[in-house]
Amino acid sequence: MVDAAIVDTENIFRHLRENPSNSLLATLRGASEVRRPAAYSTAIIIVVFLPLLFLSGLEGKILAPFAATVVVLMAVGLILSLTLTPALCYTLLRKVAPRLREDSWLARQCERVYEPVLRGSLRRPLSAVGMAAGIFVLSVVLLPFLGTELLPRMDEGALLLQMNTPLGTSLGETDRVAAQVTKVLEGGPDIAAIIQPTGRAERSEDPMPVTVTERLLQLAPRSERKHTIPEIEAWVRERLKKVPGVSAGITTPLNMRIDESISGAPAALAVKVFGSDLDTLAQKGAQVKEIVEKTPGVVDVRAEQLEGVPQVVIAVDRERASRFGLNPGQLGDSVEALIGGSEVTTVIKDQLKEYPVVVRLREEYRDAPEKLAGLLIDTPTGQKIPLGDLAAVRVVRGAAVIKREDQVRRFQVTMNVEGRDVGSVVADIEKGLAGLSLPPGYFISYGGGYERQQEVSRELTGAFVVSALLVFLLLYIAFRSVWQALLIVATIPMALAGGFIALWITGTTLNVSSVIGLLAHFGLSVQKGLILVEYINQLRAEGRGLAEALYVGAHTRMRPVLMTAAAAGLGVAPIAIGWGAGAELQQPMAIALIGGLITSTILTLVALPALYGLSEGMREGTSRAWLRLRRRGAEAEATAPTGD
Repeated sequence: MVDAAIVDTENIFRHLRENPSNSLLATLRGASEVRRPAAYSTAIIIVVFLPLLFLSGLEGKILAPFAATVVVLMAVGLILSLTLTPALCYTLLRKVAPRLREDSWLARQCERVYEPVLRGSLRRPLSAVGMAAGIFVLSVVLLPFLGTELLPRMDEGALLLQMNTPLGTSLGETDRVAAQVTKVLEGGPDIAAIIQPTGRAERSEDPMPVTVTERLLQLAPRSERKHTIPEIEAWVRERLKKVPGVSAGITTPLNMRIDESISGAPAALAVKVFGSDLDTLAQKGAQVKEIVEKTPGVVDVRAEQLEGVPQVVIAVDRERASRFGLNPGQLGDSVEALIGGSEVTTVIKDQLKEYPVVVRLREEYRDAPEKLAGLLIDTPTGQKIPLGDLAAVRVVRGAAVIKREDQVRRFQVTMNVEGRDVGSVVADIEKGLAGLSLPPGYFISYGGGYERQQEVSRELTGAFVVSALLVFLLLYIAFRSVWQALLIVATIPMALAGGFIALWITGTTLNVSSVIGLLAHFGLSVQKGLILVEYINQLRAEGRGLAEALYVGAHTRMRPVLMTAAAAGLGVAPIAIGWGAGAELQQPMAIALIGGLITSTILTLVALPALYGLSEGMREGTSRAWLRLRRRGAEAEATAPTGD
C-alpha cells in the first residue's frame, strides 16, 4: 500500500535537495516524474491479485477477502500518493530537505557497496545475466525437493481424537471404551483438559454412527508447554495401544472440518478403491492398507469396514408358502408388523394433537432368531403357521454401509501424515501400489486434502498465466515496446527463484499460502523493474547515452527500490517468525515473499541494467544490420543492367 508513496516521497525529496530555491516546482516535478510508473506498477499488483477473487472452494472463501482487501488498499494507496503525499512533502520537507545535503549513514553504506557492483555488471553484462540465470537454475533444481500440501497445519491449542469401534458395537459399549480412553489419556503431557461429547441431536448436521466417538484434548497455553505438538500426538498414539478394539485418528478441530468440507474424509489423505463387487473391494482395500502402513510418515491408518454387521435374513420358501396361500410379500408384511410395529390407530390428546398408536411384539419375543422362527403367521384359511415352517431364519454378517462416488462403489483407506509432506507421501504410496494387480474395471484414486490440493494447483497455475498475460499487456501499454515488456517479464522467473530457495532453506512446503506469497512477489518484482526501466528511458529521451543512462538510472533508483523492498520485508517479518495464533497459515506466504524480495532486489539493481544494455545493443545491432542489407539491396538494384 505504501510503495507508491515511498517512491513519490523519495523522488520529491531528491528534487527538493537539488532545487531548494523553488520548492513548489521541485515538488511538482518530483511527483510528476514518478506518476506514470507508480500508477502502472500499482495497476500491475492489482491485476496480479484479481484472479484470486475467482478461486472456488474453501480456498476461495479464505483468499478472496484477502485479495479484495489488497486490491482496494492498493487503489487507495495510489490515490493518496498522487494527492496527499505531494502535499505533505511540500508542507513538511521543503525546509528540511535543503539542510540535509548528505545522505544518511545507511544510504552511504548501501551506495558504497552498490557502486562497484553496478560498474562491474555494466562492464561485464554477460556475467551479471549469467549470475541471475544461475540463481534461477538453482531454484529449478531445488523445486522437486519442496514438499507439497494443501494448507499448513495450524496450532489450534487443541487436538481432536476421533475413535472408531468395530461395526455392530452397541452405544453402551462404545461409551465404555471411550471412557476408558479418557482415563488412559488423563494427566498426559501438556493436556489441560479432556472434553467428551456424547450423542448427537436427532436432526444433526454432522451425523455419526454409534461406533464413532470423539474426544477434544485441550492443550496448555503455548508459553507453558514443554512438548511440541508431534511429541504430544506420539504420546497419545502410544497410550491408545493399551485400549483394545479401537482405531483412532488425531487431528485438530479446524483441520478436521476443513478436510471433511473439502473431500468428505476427516483425514489429510485418502486412498480410494473403486469397483463393483464388495468382497473384491474389501480384499483389495485390505492390501492397500498393508501397503500404506509401510509408508514412512503415515499415521492413523483407518480402513472402512464393509462387512461385520450382524443381520437377520428371512429366506422364504416360495413353494411351501404357496401351499398355505401365502406369497413373500404377505409374509414380509406380517413380519414387519410383528417386529417393526404397525400403526393401528391414532389418539387425540393435548389440545387436539394426534399421536399414532403402534402395536408390535414385546422385545423378549423377538430378540433371538429362534424366537422369530416361532412367530405364528396367519394364513387365508385362518390357520396359524410358525414362520420357521415357511422360511429359513438365520443370522449373517453383511455390509454395514455401501458408499459410492459417481455411481461407482468405493472402499476408502484414510490416514494422516506426520513429519513429511502429503505430496512426497503420495509419491511413495504410488510406488508401493504399482505392484498391486486390480481386476478389470477396478481403479484407485486419491482423496482427502490431496485431491483438493491438485485442483487448487491447477487453479493457481491458471491464475499465474492470466496474471502474466495481464502484466505483459500493462507493460506494453506503459512502454509501447514489446521487447521492453518482455525484458521485465523475463526477470520474473529469476526473481521468484528466491522464494523457492527460502522455502527450501526453512523446510516449508509449497502450499496455498506459500503460492500466494509467490504471487504477491510476482507483482512486486515487476513494480521495481518498471520503476527502473521507466527512468532509464526518461534519461535516454533527454539525450543521455546508453551507458550513462544505465549507470545514472540504476544509481538514482537504488534508494526507492531498497526502501520498497525493506518496507515489504519488514512488514511481513513478524508473520515469517510465526508470532501470534494462526501464524502457521500465513507464515509460508511471508517466507516466500521475503526470499523473493531478496533475489528480486538484487536482480533488479544488478542484472536488469546489464540485461537492458545487452538487449538494447542487440536490438540496435539488428537494426543496423537490417539497414545495411536494405542499402546494399537498393544499390544492387540501381546498378543492375536494364533491358528493353
